[in-house]
Amino acid sequence: NGAGAGILSGTVTDNNGNGYIPDYLPDLNTVDNSKVITDEDGNTWLKPTTGTITAGYPNYPDGSFHGGIDFANSLDTPIIASGDGVVYSKQIYNGNQHSMPYGNLIVLEQEGNKTKQTYRVYYAHLNKFADGIEEGVRVTKGQVIGYMGTTGNSTGSHLHYEMRKHPYAPQVDTVINPATNE
Repeated sequence: NGAGAGILSGTVTDNNGNGYIPDYLPDLNTVDNSKVITDEDGNTWLKPTTGTITAGYPNYPDGSFHGGIDFANSLDTPIIASGDGVVYSKQIYNGNQHSMPYGNLIVLEQEGNKTKQTYRVYYAHLNKFADGIEEGVRVTKGQVIGYMGTTGNSTGSHLHYEMRKHPYAPQVDTVINPATNE
């Protein structure tokens, strides 16, 4: 659903602002995006940004489904492509969080290095896009594609990072854990 972390008075918090961090997220220090994350299918990817993980996969603390990982950090923190790919979709937020819960969104089609399957990788709630990011453009692993924001259904500056496999629908059976080692 794209909701994520918030930053209040310089403190990273969860969606409710109560400071809850899930027990299953062992390393809540600054993320080093030179390191890899491993999805549930065994593919490895670069971490897409730096920050604190404030919401994990598959559920929020209240038990509702959360289809990705949320990284919270300051507005305009760079977001990188976690793998080589093609910009499948670039959506500019229209101001309606109900019709566009992901806000400014980039969806890349990226091939898994283990499975060789194509995944659609969602980079949501961006403040702005990097220059040259348009549908159909090829991007390289580590390339800056956008900047962290709080557009759409969001309570603070963060990146919602989500992976879907074919048939790419938002149902639970096509959304996979993008970072099992987080």
